[in-house]
Amino acid sequence: MKIPYGISDFGQIRDEGFFYADKTPFLPILEAGYRHVVFLRPRRFGKSTLVSMLEHYYDLARRDRWDALFGGLWVHEHPTAQRGAYLVLKAGFVRTFYATLKSWTTSAVARMFVTGVSPLMLDDLSSGFNIATHASMSPRLAALAGFTRADTERAVDEFLAARPALASIGTSISE
Repeated sequence: MKIPYGISDFGQIRDEGFFYADKTPFLPILEAGYRHVVFLRPRRFGKSTLVSMLEHYYDLARRDRWDALFGGLWVHEHPTAQRGAYLVLKAGFVRTFYATLKSWTTSAVARMFVTGVSPLMLDDLSSGFNIATHASMSPRLAALAGFTRADTERAVDEFLAARPALASIGTSISE
């Protein structure tokens, strides 16, 4: 098993066989309840990988890579109607950018996912970007980024399955 430390590009993670904690079951939840989302988490919590997965899933230009990128993941068997339906614009964070983003939502931008490191100054969100749903504390999205206990257990199981000698050491110690 390969750990994608420092790699957040979903395409590279999938193409090169790195471990990936599947966050695709959240796609229908995001589509059904959130149009313009602000999602904050601490550093090194998987936000960039999450955004990259969203980019690969929704990007019209990547529709032809569907099986290679999403085969074996939950969404491959449960695709949504919005899969590969958008031209994706990826932009870096600029504080005064919120007002510009808001103006785009009336004509050109159908969906938006904004992420950042918490704490983030949300003062511009009060007027410049008051159309967003601040979903960071939503119980439905608690496991959207980062590793759950089940993700961690799966990673350890895969790691030990690839290294039987290490697995037997753990058995010897516990006996």
